[in-house]
Amino acid sequence: MSNACAVSAAVGSCMTGAGQLGDPLQEAFLLQLLPRARLSLTLDWIRRTRSGEVMAHGPFLWLFLLHLCLLSSNAWARVEVTMHAGVEVYLSDSAQIPCQYRFTNVDSEPSFVVTQWFVRSAGHTRTRIFYFDTDALSDEREFFCQVNGMEAGAGEGKTHLRVFAPPEAPVIEGVLTGISVTKEGPSKVASCEVTNGFPKPNITWYRNNLPLTPDPGNVNVLSLIWETKGLYSVESTLEYKVVKEDREARFSCEVSFSVPGAIRTVESNTINITVYYPTTMVELWKEAPRGLVKEGDAVELHCQGDGNPPPSFIFSREQEVDYDMPVLGQVLALAAVTRKDSALYQCRPEHADGNAEVRGEVQLTVHYLDPAVVVP
Repeated sequence: MSNACAVSAAVGSCMTGAGQLGDPLQEAFLLQLLPRARLSLTLDWIRRTRSGEVMAHGPFLWLFLLHLCLLSSNAWARVEVTMHAGVEVYLSDSAQIPCQYRFTNVDSEPSFVVTQWFVRSAGHTRTRIFYFDTDALSDEREFFCQVNGMEAGAGEGKTHLRVFAPPEAPVIEGVLTGISVTKEGPSKVASCEVTNGFPKPNITWYRNNLPLTPDPGNVNVLSLIWETKGLYSVESTLEYKVVKEDREARFSCEVSFSVPGAIRTVESNTINITVYYPTTMVELWKEAPRGLVKEGDAVELHCQGDGNPPPSFIFSREQEVDYDMPVLGQVLALAAVTRKDSALYQCRPEHADGNAEVRGEVQLTVHYLDPAVVVP
């Protein structure tokens, strides 16, 4: 056995263009270069030479080793292996990795060709394949085809196998509570989740069909990624600085993912959020009765603002600004009015945040007719 190791080391050390000893390609090449019977005879010849006249036969040993070096160097260059650079396949589908080869500069095709397959696994090591029929996500790696035609030459090629698993459709969920425009900084608007994809899917947010990109102080996108049995799931959270105009905006998310030879996208449903904003305009009007108001009528004054949620209002008369009149929601009800109820009525939001200019006004005029007096 020591002689065999010595011969392998000697041949490997003088090979040209075959790499360093220990490389899987070179080891397989050396193993196939000399068939077992022929290798046995060669070692016997070397053994007899070393057991006989070593000084006399020493030059023949080096000539023999030189012959092996030239033979291996020429053989390496006379085979061409052709493989696809990459093969893409869906998870659970069958993958075919062809390996084509041809010999050049030879008089005839070799009668004996050995083809071996290797895979580069985790840790960047190559492992020989004897039987392979799985298509798990762990199969996304490099496959090597090694062809050895003995004296006709040896070579190899490789293919990168990529496995794809389309994710489930995205699911979007908006916040259930209202978001105030007065809050400083972005607020959580919605979350979008996509599950079981490979490679990792990506999520993009949209407002009214226009993409949203991270913008400090206005738009934040937070992502949570986890892996289950080799499949990736992503949860994306959109934080957005809402404004009053967002009360009618539509938000959605879109997932993009790779498939064999392309990139696909799937959009979620659209959602609308509840936006809270202060009242900036107030309107006050007489709802009843229709037409002129006369003494004894029941009068209703309605007040409405543009804020959300609709505020409660405080009613007053111009002459009695500091007197808050009893109201029912947004309605001031006056029963059996008299001429004394004629005045300029005002309403303002209960929480006007010091903005006294936000108010509504209406003039109420109560008509009356005094009893006729007969003067003698």
